[in-house]
Amino acid sequence: MPAPATTFKAAAVHAAPVFMDKDATIQKTIETIQNAKAQGVKLLVFPETWIPGYPAFIMAYAPMQTLGLISQYSKQSMAVLDSSGRPSPDMQKILAVCREAGVSIVLGISEISGQSKHTIFSSQVFVSAKGELLGVHRKLMPTYAEKNAWANGGGATLKCWSMPLADEPSQTYRIGGLICSENAIYTAKDALVMEGEQIHAASWPAMCAFKAMKTTYAERIRTFSMSHAFSAGAFVIAASMIFKHDHLAWFEKQVGPQPGEIVLEGSGWSGIVAPGTGILAQEQGVEEKLVVAEINLAMTDSPAKVISDMSGHYRRPEVLKSSVNRDKIWEDDELVAIGGS
Repeated sequence: MPAPATTFKAAAVHAAPVFMDKDATIQKTIETIQNAKAQGVKLLVFPETWIPGYPAFIMAYAPMQTLGLISQYSKQSMAVLDSSGRPSPDMQKILAVCREAGVSIVLGISEISGQSKHTIFSSQVFVSAKGELLGVHRKLMPTYAEKNAWANGGGATLKCWSMPLADEPSQTYRIGGLICSENAIYTAKDALVMEGEQIHAASWPAMCAFKAMKTTYAERIRTFSMSHAFSAGAFVIAASMIFKHDHLAWFEKQVGPQPGEIVLEGSGWSGIVAPGTGILAQEQGVEEKLVVAEINLAMTDSPAKVISDMSGHYRRPEVLKSSVNRDKIWEDDELVAIGGS
């Protein structure tokens, strides 16, 4: 009997959403998944808040100027579960196309809470190639002015999921993810390593579009990706959003010219990094594409872990200890973490 296949194509989505238009971006998501199928991709990672786009206006304007914009943003955010705890109509569209295409995804969204239409999270949604909603990770700590828009996520959604292989559904791999600067939180990364993470989905906004970060942010993403791939012994798929002039035009029309050109057109770094051999594929420009590379899961069980197994002897468990508070802080935390009722 042949050994189960452990090699497949994965991709990072290096693209721009249809800014502030949930329905149009869901349609673009469907088309992107279909494009991935045409290229033989089995796992697809999207940027942070792909639906409905990254709200850069929270960084560009004073807080009181953005209240109305955040309210509009909430209305364009996406529910994962409906009031009965089942996948929402929007989520069902995405589950269906994943099932039809045979593509697993990690989808970055601004998630509208089931508790309040004004409470939103920056979230990653994990969906299998069988069209199963595995669960949701909610960003633990919105960064800087993001706190004006998103609520804090809880430890119940900081976890890895068992993702079935698209062509061998009886075989699974462990996949986790972090959003933007969460990838700098050592203890959050360690929590995923301790859950046996083999593939790490790193979802990023187009922070290179911020003038203050224009020359440094792409390198920051690349460095974090390489560091985690090395220390965790996992593949890292980093997906960064492209920020376009029409995104800028939208909030300048709403509020007026931004002071000092804080936000410009640009993109971050998207790429795929192997645990032992470095960067397999990468992109940094403003051309939309899938950044594709081949994943060989056998590499996550390499002899190198005899030297430094970060989930075992090399963490020095008798000296270094970390723990995660898994208690829910939002009523639906546990429900979204397991993909609904």
